[in-house]
Amino acid sequence: MRVSAATKIFTVTEITTEIKNLVESHLSNVWLKGEVSNYKLYGPSGHAYFTLKDEGAQISAVMFKGYVKLLKFHIEDGMNIICHGRITIYKQRGQYQIQIEQIEPDGIGALQLAFEQLKEKLKKEGMFDASRKKPLPVLPRKVGIITSLQGAAVHDMITILRRRFPNIEIIIYPVKVQGEGAAPEIAAAVKCLSENNLCDVMIVGRGGGSLEDLWAFNEEVVARAIFNSQIPVISAVGHETDFTIADFTADLRAPTPSAAAELCTPVKNDITQHIGVIKKGMLMQMQKMILSLRKEITLYVKSIPTPKAILDHHLLRVGDLEDRLYQAISLRIKDFKTRAIELKIRITNPKTQIDFLRQNAQVFKKNLNTFLGHQLLNLKHHLSKQKLKLELLNPQNILKRGFAMARSVDGRMITRKEQTRDTERINLMFYDGEVKTKIID
Repeated sequence: MRVSAATKIFTVTEITTEIKNLVESHLSNVWLKGEVSNYKLYGPSGHAYFTLKDEGAQISAVMFKGYVKLLKFHIEDGMNIICHGRITIYKQRGQYQIQIEQIEPDGIGALQLAFEQLKEKLKKEGMFDASRKKPLPVLPRKVGIITSLQGAAVHDMITILRRRFPNIEIIIYPVKVQGEGAAPEIAAAVKCLSENNLCDVMIVGRGGGSLEDLWAFNEEVVARAIFNSQIPVISAVGHETDFTIADFTADLRAPTPSAAAELCTPVKNDITQHIGVIKKGMLMQMQKMILSLRKEITLYVKSIPTPKAILDHHLLRVGDLEDRLYQAISLRIKDFKTRAIELKIRITNPKTQIDFLRQNAQVFKKNLNTFLGHQLLNLKHHLSKQKLKLELLNPQNILKRGFAMARSVDGRMITRKEQTRDTERINLMFYDGEVKTKIID
């Protein structure tokens, strides 16, 4: 077959351009569904490249960085998706592809899928573990509230907090709670209150709304800020049936903002009554202890002998020793007399008898003097020791050294500070007299 002069002959570039113009003009706004394969996200550029296929064919797909950032969920191989974009021709290779601008999961909403993916991710990291939850303070002095100033939730929480505990300090940190930029604001607020220790417990939340309205509380940045907070966090997002990622990472989930205000503060009147009951019980216990101690002190005082009784005891002891010494001396003298009589009978010569008796008498006298000397020294030494003991136990000598005895007006001995009270009058006994005093502190 010969090519005529009138035949139009295309170059490869021309025919590819024709095809490109034809295809792109007719397929510039298409919806396409299929299964994701060979998904790759390139770090330097941030673009995503993958293949979209079904049972009979496949097509290359690209999604540029700006659109990838808008995705709420992560693309994975094997995922069935519905995407929107336009068909383009890459002339250099003669390949066609779809440039995707929007992706939705096939069979489940994008937000719901993103919610499930983030929930599973954080759960694997242990961010939902009960062991990592911080307990709420029993009686917080400051409560931080992170929410919008425009909603009714903040007014409800303030009203409930004021009613339950009127003098509690409330810190309001206003933030956006929905729309673009809401999640970073909420995370920054949680971080600020925590790092600066501005409150004892914080409430993060808002009123009810759709899944889209509540989405800021499903963002990873908010979840991590709540988890990393050093201050206990109560999540109070939406209504009782609404659940967000913030609810799982918070230390406590409240079904509503109003319920959060009730959970973080006790009722002041209840605490006051409880303190009154405890105070009454403590006073009764103290009174019982005081009565018991008074009885013990009375017994101790009765068991302590007076100086006069101690002196009388030692005087009796001295008298007993004197009687025993006199009896011993009498027995020795009697024995000496008996022996003298015996010797007198034995001696016939009066002069010899006299000399012998004189000699024996002198020996007896010397022995007697020696014995009496020893006995008297022992008695004097013993008496000195007893006298020293009496001097040490004598209250007057103790008072001479700078001490004083305290007695109540009714004569009770005061030995402990706890036995006194303000404005009470007591008597102080010094060495040279007694002084009446009054306790002022």
